[in-house]
Formats: sequence, C-alpha cells, structure tokens
Amino acid sequence: MVIGQFIIFCSFLYLIGRGLVIGIDKISLNKLELLGSKISGININNFFILLALFFLGNFAFIINFFSGTNKVYFYALILIICLLNFLKFTFPQITVSGVVNFILTPGILAISTISTGLHYDAALYHIHYQNWIRSEKIVLGLANFHPRFGFSSIYDYISSFFWLDNNFVILHYLNLSFLVVFFCFLLSNVISKKNNLFFPSVFLLLFGILDNFGFNGGRNGFLYIEGVGKQDLAFAVVFLISNLLIINSIVQNKYNNQEFFFFSILVLFSIQLRINGLLSLMLLFYYYFKLKNKNYKVILPSSLLGFLWVVKNFLLTGCLLYPIEITCLSNLSWYSSGDALAWKMDIASFHNGLITNRSLISWFNSWADSQFNIGVAKNFIISLFIIFSLKILFLKTSSKVSFTNKAIVFSYLIISYLFWIYNAPGIRLGMGLFLLTIAVFGLSNLEYKYDIKLNRLIESKYVVISIFMFCVIFMPRVNKYSEFLNEPLYNKKIEIFNSATIPNPNGGYGVVPTFERNKEETCGLNLECVPYPTEVKLYKSNYFNYKIFK
Repeated sequence: MVIGQFIIFCSFLYLIGRGLVIGIDKISLNKLELLGSKISGININNFFILLALFFLGNFAFIINFFSGTNKVYFYALILIICLLNFLKFTFPQITVSGVVNFILTPGILAISTISTGLHYDAALYHIHYQNWIRSEKIVLGLANFHPRFGFSSIYDYISSFFWLDNNFVILHYLNLSFLVVFFCFLLSNVISKKNNLFFPSVFLLLFGILDNFGFNGGRNGFLYIEGVGKQDLAFAVVFLISNLLIINSIVQNKYNNQEFFFFSILVLFSIQLRINGLLSLMLLFYYYFKLKNKNYKVILPSSLLGFLWVVKNFLLTGCLLYPIEITCLSNLSWYSSGDALAWKMDIASFHNGLITNRSLISWFNSWADSQFNIGVAKNFIISLFIIFSLKILFLKTSSKVSFTNKAIVFSYLIISYLFWIYNAPGIRLGMGLFLLTIAVFGLSNLEYKYDIKLNRLIESKYVVISIFMFCVIFMPRVNKYSEFLNEPLYNKKIEIFNSATIPNPNGGYGVVPTFERNKEETCGLNLECVPYPTEVKLYKSNYFNYKIFK
C-alpha cells in the first residue's frame, strides 16, 4: 500500500512542477522555452519535483501573510496547475531510466515508511508550528510563544499542505521526495557520459555504498532517512545540488543568465530550509560577477522572494535572520534583547559547537566524546581516502582547472567546515557539506588513465544502474524489508496525541502539557498549548487585526 501511495505522491509533485514550467512558458509566449531545456546539461524534467516543492513552500509562506493555508481555494489552484499539463500532453515513453526514477526508486524508498515515526523535533515544535500556519495568518512575535518557532523553515510551510487530519504519513513521503530528487539527479548524470558531472555522481554513489560499512556498523555522513517532519535531509539535497552545479560551472568557466536564474532559486531554497544556506551566496555572487552579459531581470524573482522571507522572519522573531543577534531590533515590542543569542548558544551547546568551548582542543575532545560522532568521522575519512585513491589510480585530468577557480572552491569548503564546526557540528547538519566534498573530487575534467575494457564496463548503462540500485536498496534499513514482507498491504498511519494540560503557571497565554502518558504527547494539535511555561500574552493589533505575542 505504501509503495503505491508514494509513487502517486511523486507523480503528483512531478505534474505540479511540469505544470508550472508549462504555465511560465505560456505566460512568456514561449520566449523562455523552459520545457525540454537543460540546466548544466541535465534535462529540466529531473528538477520538476524540486520546483514543485519550491513553489508550494513559497506559495504557502506568502499567502500566510494574509490567511491560514488550510483553505479549499488554495488546493484548487494547485489542481489547476496540474491540469496545465494537458496543454502539452504527451504519452510517457517507457525507458529504463524512467522506470528506475519513477517506479523502482520511490517504490524501494517507500518501504522505509513501515514502523517509522515522528522525529522528536517534529513532535516538539514542527507540527505545532504547521498548525499555526494552517489555522492563522502570520502572528507577530510568535517565537515569543514558542522560541523554537524561530528556527522553523520553508519545510514547515510545504508540510502544512499535506496533513490528513491526524495522520502525518504524507510528511514522510515529503521527506522521501527529496531523496527521489537526489537519486534522479545522480542517475541523469551517470547515464549521460558527456556530462561533466559523471564522475562526481559516481563518487557519490560509491560514498553511499561505503556508508553501509565501517566502525559502529557504518554511517560515513551519507544521507539517511530521518524521522517524520525533520528537514535535515531536504537541506542536504538542495545544498548539494545547488553548490555542485555552481561549482561545476565555475570549474568549466561557463556562465549564462538562464542558469544563474535557476541557481539563484536553488540557493534561496537552501537558505529557506536552513540558515546555513547563506554560505552558498558566496558562490552565487562570484558566478554573477563572472557573467559577461548580465541581465538584471534574472535576479529579481529570487531577490523579491528573499526579501519577503526576511520580512516573515522579522514579523515572527523580531530578527531579519534568526538567530543572528546583530540582525535583531531590540526596540520592537515583540523582541527581547539577547533572546536570539541565548537560543543560538543553546543550539551550539547541544551540538558541541566550537563557540561554546575555550579552545579547539577542548572542543574536539568534547565533540569526540560521542561515539557516534567519532565513528562517522572515521568512516568519512576512510571513504574519502578510498575514493581519492581510486581517482589517483584510474583517472587523470584531461584539462587544467585554473588556480583561481581551485582556490575559490577550496576556500569555500574550508569556510563551510569552519562555520559548521563553530556553530553546530551535528552530523545530520553536515550531510550536505560531506556530500559536496566527495563530489568536488570528481570535478577536475577527468578522463580514464588507461585505455582498458574496464572503462567501457564502468560506463555501461546496466552496470551503472546496478551500482545505482545497490545504493538505493540499502537506504531503508534491512529490517524494514522483513516488516514490509510480513504486511505488504499495510496502510501506515502516523498520529500525534495531545497531552493533558494545566493552566500556564507563569500567568502567560495558554496552557502547558502535563506529559502524563509518553514523550510523543505534545502541543501539536492544540494552538493554546505551549511546552514551556511563559509570561508572554496575546494581543490584537489595530492594523488588520494581526495577533501579537509579547
């Protein structure tokens, strides 16, 4: 049952993305000719699901300025976008890559749905915040009501469309859809021999296979399937794809306005998923600087959406970029000076960030006390060594990459790692960076060192697909397959239970949970419930009746 449901879900997202592209072509009188175009040599249809997710998230956060998202007419608009596909209807051609991308890959990944549950953070605040998005137009100072709402992302806005009453199984499908995008991206690259992303994609597949071996049973920093409702995997995929495409263009010295427009959308999406995506702006600005015939119109859509996103942050938290204290306005009635810094330090402390330690040595000792951290670090280094050794043994550089471009890429990776170590060096927060590091090893205009039959074997479509499928098959845990075989028609339901509540002991708005039954009891379905006793109270603004917590 779950296999069929997820395949239908991916097809639905694909139709939204394709409908959007057709609609844009129609509005532009086919001047753009997006349908059938390529981005860095990759057919745009490989990005339809990603474009759909980007649209849904931005559509949701914009309408949330004026209304909750749980409205019938918003779903009707999404349906209309799907119907645009009939304007350029073609019967799908059955190909090996099509079957792998749209049947086998989502079918295998869907098996992970068996016995999965909500991520702890989803139960703690993501579901609760999505309830506010669905029920109310934007509430000023909402982060005062629940401080973790300040860390919410566009993932919550996307998720707000996919509630089935008190069943959150589609939120798991949403998470898996980013994995489908990731694997479609890799398969497209490894099947196309002329694509400069062939070797980076092969390296990533090898990295994924090596993830199943090593210390503590494996895990080397490759993607893994999280509990329902968390956006770490989504951010890693968007961060990797956006950065890899930009770096590839820099290495190739190929710059054009159409690709810049697409890259700016991806970078914005990564920032909206997690503030760490701001680092990608360094690459994007360099790309824009290198454009010879700059078309300033291509930067307008992402700039406008980015501006509105900052406005949303400002209204929710009192900060332009939460939790960066310097961007907060302390004279606002709904912001208390120092709050953002306090929560930033709380997150850094939880993940053993360098910012919370006196020296690099004391930080490393503290971070390495976790067997999980040190195990992943060892496995990552071993995987990196194996892939680098294979590159040295069997590949060579066909044309030199300029020193400047090498320095830019190397500096960017170093800065990214320092940022990660300094703020929150959690393994799940670094997945995108680990993947990018592996992929960059393949971006040196590589070719085979020896002319042997093994080369043709490696490039064989069926060999490549076999390696690809091996990586996909081992994404769900092995026990998931036995559970699925025991109940292949199992209709999964993921519920959340409200806790019994008591009046807020601090006299603030709402009630607080008693947590009498289990840790999964949360405030998720009760807008008046907050997990932390607070003195914050709810007021109504004189301007359009917007609510304010202060």
